[in-house]
Amino acid sequence: MTNDEIAEVVTTAASKLFEQFRYSNGFTSVGNSALAEATLVTYIAAEFISSGHAVWPESPFRTAQLGRTKRLDLLVQTRPWDLHSLDVLTFEGKAISRGFESAKVTEIIADHARICDWRLLDPTGRPIFFSLEPPQSVMGVLAVLLTENTIQEPEVPPESLSYWWASLSGNPLGVPQKKAEALERILRSSMKRGVVRCPIPLGNAKLSVAYAIFSCQDVPPQQVAEAAEEERTAEHEAAHAVVALLCGFKVDRIALHVSGELRGGVYCDWKASRGTTHDEDLLERAFAVAYAGSIMEMNRSGKGIGETLEELPTDVDGIEDVRKTAVDWAVVSDLVETAKLSERGMQLATAIIQANEDLIAHLADELLLQRELNQDSIEAWFEEYRNR
Repeated sequence: MTNDEIAEVVTTAASKLFEQFRYSNGFTSVGNSALAEATLVTYIAAEFISSGHAVWPESPFRTAQLGRTKRLDLLVQTRPWDLHSLDVLTFEGKAISRGFESAKVTEIIADHARICDWRLLDPTGRPIFFSLEPPQSVMGVLAVLLTENTIQEPEVPPESLSYWWASLSGNPLGVPQKKAEALERILRSSMKRGVVRCPIPLGNAKLSVAYAIFSCQDVPPQQVAEAAEEERTAEHEAAHAVVALLCGFKVDRIALHVSGELRGGVYCDWKASRGTTHDEDLLERAFAVAYAGSIMEMNRSGKGIGETLEELPTDVDGIEDVRKTAVDWAVVSDLVETAKLSERGMQLATAIIQANEDLIAHLADELLLQRELNQDSIEAWFEEYRNR
């Protein structure tokens, strides 16, 4: 498909979506809801199908060792009748309303990596119908349903995200400068971008669909490998931090720097919480924090805990510190007796990680973008996502 053909599909889908909203007065399909995003994806998928293309929702492929893509909202196989000339379109959709711009822009930046990295996945990680015959071309699309305006403002302001998406001038409302600059670089690399506006306001809301189309052909494999390793580190540190936060500990700082005084890692003084609960319970939660990163690695690699920890000396140091503290606090008489506490801590970390995979992914995306988060930033981020 050409850029113009893809843009026409997105524009037509957006127009049909707006027509549905007009009849339903938006109902729950606008704003920041998951339903709003699902509605956008559904209409775009339907338009691709009606144009004769094959659509695979939440493309069912596995994560490859050196590939960052976990899943996509849509994978479109253009010209599906020609099995010897595969062309693929990767798609991610988002929905954003006022007050959620900062967090959602972080997700959009991560989505860009997903749509562009698909072609570099190990073939065994792709759906079986793409394993034998690699696609000849891969393009990507980002589309965002924007709900803007409030009762105090009769018109969408010029610095709104929808106007900024088209002009890339100034700084969009609600988006920190660093994130805006990162998104601007991505949008400037697109082959085509645009904004489709709903001609009729829905109550106090003004709706639009912003989109950008990318070529995914020219990402060097080495660059993707390096980025994949960095994402792996970010997810590792995010797991430590999320488990710490959900265990009631304060996290002082998270960083991705590879060297220097501010070298990467999670800084959490869990010992400062002594006196707020029984020592045994505190140590169990401290073990959970210490094991969190290694559990993420186990989930990724399929290796056992012993083999995994051999590759994670910093995590081993953290675990040993909890063991020694248990002896120092006279909770147990020697290191051998810490085994039960350690096992319960691992079980707690595993349960938290399984229940909060999205939260960890969001924090990893934030860390990849910001590189370092202090306590105030971490607490603000945590509060925002808890209230979503």
